[in-house]
Amino acid sequence: MRKIKTQSNRPSSQPLKNRLAVVSFGLAVFGLALVVRLVHLQIIRHDELAAQSEKQYMRSVEITSGRGNIYDRNMNQLATNVQVESVYADPQSVVDKKNTARVLARALH
Repeated sequence: MRKIKTQSNRPSSQPLKNRLAVVSFGLAVFGLALVVRLVHLQIIRHDELAAQSEKQYMRSVEITSGRGNIYDRNMNQLATNVQVESVYADPQSVVDKKNTARVLARALH
């Protein structure tokens, strides 16, 4: 009996390997670009970005307009605008709490 060679119906694995290589290369390039960008932001531009951040974080805002009065159905005033001074301090950034409290107490009373 003679053996007959037949062509296999299985697809070749070569295109899959090529696709995998292209995707791997693309991910490697993306990862390298990400690392380069992070180094640029965190090391090279650190001082500039830190100053910009501080400027955005610390600012005074004057609120000029009121929110308006609130009335009930009989036109009795329930709430109104009141001018007040306000102070804000972050307790975690205060080093000497007693001295800070003393200075604030003198300034507020």
